[in-house]
Amino acid sequence: MTEPGPELRTSLQGERTAVHTPMDGPAWSPARRDRRARLAAAASRDIAELYEAAIDLLGDSGRPARMLLLGHCMREIGNRLPNILNPELPDSSKQNLAVEQLAKAWRAAGLGVQIVGSEESTQAPDVSVPRGVAAAIESVVAEHEVGQRANYAKGSFLVQGMVPPDLAGAATHPDPSVQAFLRSKGFFMGHTHAGEEDRPPPCEEEIHDRVRHFEDVLDARLGDWWAVQADVRDLVTRANERRPQTTEGPGDSGDHRQWSRPSDELVREAVRRIGDPQHRRAFFLELANPLWVEPLRRSGLFRTAPAIQVDPDGSVQIPPWAQSQYLARMAAEAPDDVARAFEHMDDGENPAVHRDLVDGASRMPARVAKRLVPRVVGYLHQPFRTVIDPNALVPGPTHRETSPAGNSRPRRALVRGDARRGGSSAC
Repeated sequence: MTEPGPELRTSLQGERTAVHTPMDGPAWSPARRDRRARLAAAASRDIAELYEAAIDLLGDSGRPARMLLLGHCMREIGNRLPNILNPELPDSSKQNLAVEQLAKAWRAAGLGVQIVGSEESTQAPDVSVPRGVAAAIESVVAEHEVGQRANYAKGSFLVQGMVPPDLAGAATHPDPSVQAFLRSKGFFMGHTHAGEEDRPPPCEEEIHDRVRHFEDVLDARLGDWWAVQADVRDLVTRANERRPQTTEGPGDSGDHRQWSRPSDELVREAVRRIGDPQHRRAFFLELANPLWVEPLRRSGLFRTAPAIQVDPDGSVQIPPWAQSQYLARMAAEAPDDVARAFEHMDDGENPAVHRDLVDGASRMPARVAKRLVPRVVGYLHQPFRTVIDPNALVPGPTHRETSPAGNSRPRRALVRGDARRGGSSAC
């Protein structure tokens, strides 16, 4: 049975009555109508109608209880859609049941009587907690952590299309794109209940921005893959913009344009839009602007590299990482920023990332590259050290740096010969 057309609604008396054509308010657009249809087809009618109600509310700033209703719509989409698309996601927490069991154990042990008034005395004795109460407390803490992991799993599936293998670790050290989405989800959850006092509504710009963030994530999961890739390419084009150089320095030649420094808004958009691994890879493989290194480092996109993967048959996969490849390419133009990014990175013991770090260090001036020498020496003792290009460890015709006087001179080796043979000496 097909869903009734959008121009029909059911009255309280059960009669089908024609009403005004919906999805024609000021906030609606062809893209939003298409998104509503995709939600109905790929998820459920309820999710599609929640989205429809949210966009109607978005375009009606004078609607009574607008933020309360909008908050409920967006919260339900964020909480229910992941499980509809992937029923295998981790179960939600049973924290309420655990708290109920703790309350019973607590009262049965009579602990409340011992603690009342103890905060008034600095000499109050410690209270012995029975084993059963301690177990109930542990259950509450464990269920709280289960809830955190389940919430992260939902966000990660929507943003990245997958659930991390180490869910506990990911929830503790979240991916920046997932974390940004969970913040937007938390924004709406914070407006789902009326308070004891009236609260001023958020500014319109933030409300629309948070809804667009949800829509970007929905498009990444349910939208046309090529259209989303085109959006990512447009994002990279804007990131790689150059502006005319105002003054020409001595010896300048070739392209007399300077890289544009990214705005905070553009960096935030990028973090939100490249949560999906394929979109993120496409972005970093084409990003050529060195002025993005530090803003992206502060956003956390260089924090954790993928670790090597050991399959059940014992074979090892070494995943390349587009982020470290981008850093290596930018090392000559932004050496200090790149060195800082590598210094603060958890490289996951990934030889592909080790290779990129050595490649990047070989492009830096010696004064900067020496900050990475301890890592490079450590890599030379790793089982997969043959992945590292040995030519990057020694000076060659193309490895030159400019002295303060402007003269080109051979660059010093990153490590001395005995270190390359397995020793530990470094320049």
